[in-house]
Amino acid sequence: MTVVKQWPLYELNIKNAFLYDDLHEEVYMTQPPGYETRREPLRAGQLKKAIYVLKQLPLDWFDKFNIVVA
Repeated sequence: MTVVKQWPLYELNIKNAFLYDDLHEEVYMTQPPGYETRREPLRAGQLKKAIYVLKQLPLDWFDKFNIVVA
């Protein structure tokens, strides 16, 4: 279809795209089960990089993708 329509073809590796995304807002997370200690059972920390479970990552990545492609 690309050849017939004479569209440009681009290759993109998105295997770890979410892991290298920068956060645009403050996100805090509690420790996962099994990492708590008896002295400090409920610790939380601010994330510095993105992780897969964040709901805003697909939209952030799509916005970044549109800037690069456009």
